[in-house]
Amino acid sequence: MNGDCFVVGNPKKDFVSEYGTLNFTTSEEFPLQAMNEIYHRGPIVVGMYSLTPEFKEYEGGYVLRDSRKYPGTTHVVSLVGWGTESETGVKFWIVRNSIGTHWGDRGYFVVERGTNTYNIENKGAWAVPVV
Repeated sequence: MNGDCFVVGNPKKDFVSEYGTLNFTTSEEFPLQAMNEIYHRGPIVVGMYSLTPEFKEYEGGYVLRDSRKYPGTTHVVSLVGWGTESETGVKFWIVRNSIGTHWGDRGYFVVERGTNTYNIENKGAWAVPVV
């Protein structure tokens, strides 16, 4: 089901072999640490501020850019990759939303990297699943 919450009967338990948070002291360090974790361990979890019309109405095809300051975190998403727009040179994160494939670009969006758009570069966490 896309977009609906429901109770899972007899949920499967998953385990992790290790986990941690990104440890950075300056905003310039976050992108480098995040890219390193994604490259070596896979997607990382980040919080973001999602209560903007631009985010809610996102349908894909462009990089979300926003220099406004926001009061905190309202949503959790996964950074899965990064890139640079060939025409403009804008650096971006590739992000998977948790609400389903009906939203955005089949459940994904891209947001400017290195500018803390929507507070997405405030905190990050990673885990290695036991498979």
